[in-house]
Amino acid sequence: MIFLSVIHKRLDYYIFRESFSPCYHNGGFARTSLNAQVLQAEMSDKTKKNVWWPDVSTPTAARSARMYGVWAAVFSAVVTAILASWSLGSGKAALELVDVCAFLDVTIFVAVAFGIYKESRFAAVAGLVIFVGEKLYQLAVTATTSGTILAFILAMCYVAAIRGTYALRRFPGE
Repeated sequence: MIFLSVIHKRLDYYIFRESFSPCYHNGGFARTSLNAQVLQAEMSDKTKKNVWWPDVSTPTAARSARMYGVWAAVFSAVVTAILASWSLGSGKAALELVDVCAFLDVTIFVAVAFGIYKESRFAAVAGLVIFVGEKLYQLAVTATTSGTILAFILAMCYVAAIRGTYALRRFPGE
């Protein structure tokens, strides 16, 4: 029985050794709930993360928010390049809207992605304005609202990039 008690205490020490505080209390080290506090803090950080409105209070978080816009611009460029290539090969406009001239849009969105990656506020705002302008043009020409959900998601990515690039200017020397 004593042997099991010693093993139990030894295992307890190895499992919870970070949770012992350095203060000596009642003949032994006082146990704190450090592990529980760390675990709770990690869980609360995961639950507080908002994908639609990312945190920009630190340089790392602002850079992460900025990358939303980079990936939105890359996605827009890749999809447009695929549709323009299909239009070039078939000789017809893809989806009644995308023709060979869409390679100009690909070039613009690649430049926007690079600009946002380099933390350019102008590129972030230009990406949102160009994207929303193209969606409004698409709505006017086709008179359909197809792709509205994806357009909203990409627009929010550009808004996150704007917030991230402007927030990065608040941190001196970063």
